[in-house]
Amino acid sequence: MFSEVAGKEWTRQVIGNKTYYNLHVHGGAAVFMVQSEMGIATPGGALLTVRQAIQDLQPQAVIMCGIAFGLRPDRQELGDILVAKQLQYYEPEKVDLQQGQIPRETAPRLQSAF
Repeated sequence: MFSEVAGKEWTRQVIGNKTYYNLHVHGGAAVFMVQSEMGIATPGGALLTVRQAIQDLQPQAVIMCGIAFGLRPDRQELGDILVAKQLQYYEPEKVDLQQGQIPRETAPRLQSAF
């Protein structure tokens, strides 16, 4: 949608060790997007990603999109924009019916074919 409105394709911009997506100027402001990994406290999680983006880009504002838990069907519909008061560390482990509780990794584990 950003590319369509701007009339040109987004571009990839690497600053330090982060890749930012330049979505061009909208409403008089330069708009960039960066994607974090799952969670807030992991090395690539939201907290450090946003902190690094603020340092790299020095934005006027930050908008974070994520998964909203606690949907209230009587007051909210899918697609509604919910404004959070806080970020919360959620689900540090996966629950599997056969294996039980499995801690989530902070980085993917490579498996050898040998």
